[in-house]
Formats: sequence, C-alpha cells, structure tokens
Amino acid sequence: MGAKRDAVTAGAKAVLRTGSVFDLSPEAVAFAGGIEVGDVYAEFPASEKTSNLGEIVLDIAETTLNDLMVEGKDQQPRRDRARHRRNDPQRPHGRSHLP
Repeated sequence: MGAKRDAVTAGAKAVLRTGSVFDLSPEAVAFAGGIEVGDVYAEFPASEKTSNLGEIVLDIAETTLNDLMVEGKDQQPRRDRARHRRNDPQRPHGRSHLP
C-alpha cells in the first residue's frame, strides 16, 4: 500500500480507538492521520454500495481478518486444545480417569 493509504487507515484506527464508528469523518481521519482531507477521498473513493468511510472500515476489517487467519494457521483449533487439556492426566482436574 501507499504511504497516504496507510496514513488514512492509521488515522481511522486512531479515531476508532478513542471513539466509535460514529466519530469517523473524513476530517477526523485526515487529522489523526496527518494528511489532507482530499487524500482520504482520493485513497478511498466511495463505491456504489458504500461511502468512502465505509470503504475504509471494510479495508480495516479485511486486513484484520486476514492477519488473524494467518496467525491462526499456526495454532491448533480451539476445540482440539480444549480436548487435550481435558484429557491431560497431569492436570489435577483432568478427566483421563473417566471412561
């Protein structure tokens, strides 16, 4: 991604960290990202379905989900981890002695 696009998403994340989605505005994102308001519109133009702010939120959500999926590939599924803990004879409350 470009530096301005990164600044827009960083600005939006900063606004969301301190407020809510209702606090997002092109002006707030630009101020928090240290860029011009026009850069927000240029980097995230509105589509037929969403406004430019909607596009920013979708981009943040997609990036976050992709990062979580990459991190999750290296981990055991949650259900399997719980099953292994439950049947661990080393744990004081393990259930390995039950049929």
